[in-house]
Amino acid sequence: EIWKASPPIQNALLTVLNEKIYRNGEQEFKVDIRGLLAASNELPLTGEGLEALWDRFLIRLEIGSIESEDFFNQMINLPNKKAFDDPVDAAAKISSEEYEDWSDAIDEIELPSHILGLINHLRRTVRERNLTAEPEQIIYVSDRRWRKVARLLKSSAFFNGRAEVDLMDCFLIGDCIWNLHEQIEEVQ
Repeated sequence: EIWKASPPIQNALLTVLNEKIYRNGEQEFKVDIRGLLAASNELPLTGEGLEALWDRFLIRLEIGSIESEDFFNQMINLPNKKAFDDPVDAAAKISSEEYEDWSDAIDEIELPSHILGLINHLRRTVRERNLTAEPEQIIYVSDRRWRKVARLLKSSAFFNGRAEVDLMDCFLIGDCIWNLHEQIEEVQ
């Protein structure tokens, strides 16, 4: 419940995300963070100073209830001891070296001009839309977020074995630029 955490906890998390440092009083600890998942039953309240933290969560997905009865039954029958087990075999886990190699390779993925054109078109469309939107309905996409979106698109191309981003990768953008539930369908 990230949006119910106290402001000091949220500020500490923001520092971890921005600077990869955790401060505990006078002590500073480097944090080797590769990614962060958070969950909540609600979106952050507007005007509460949570915009900076909300902006750091690139992919935003609304997850509903389990629809499949088989999966639901598996979930409710899972022993408590198993609920938090790590089911991934050690040999299948990503090593630090592999992670760094992938990161370097993702840097080499091309964003061709037609994809840059699409991103710029979407950016302009969002800006133009916001000119007539009610203040509480504005879709705010920071330049930082657009940079991370581009990195996500490059990552998608890399993991699909391509040397450049294509239009299929761009479907991910819709899960990255909405701020309110009502905006999901519009941005998709």
